[in-house]
Amino acid sequence: MGITVVFGTSIATIFGVFLIPMLFVIVENIGRRSKKKPQGVQRIQDV
Repeated sequence: MGITVVFGTSIATIFGVFLIPMLFVIVENIGRRSKKKPQGVQRIQDV
């Protein structure tokens, strides 16, 4: 039972340290892409 607890805690730590920050970066990049203005709008405002 101790082995199960140690491996479970280790896996939870790995998820907390690596997986959650990677998911944050992915979601952040998707959000930035959706907020970009279309190319045509920028050209009209520049003229």
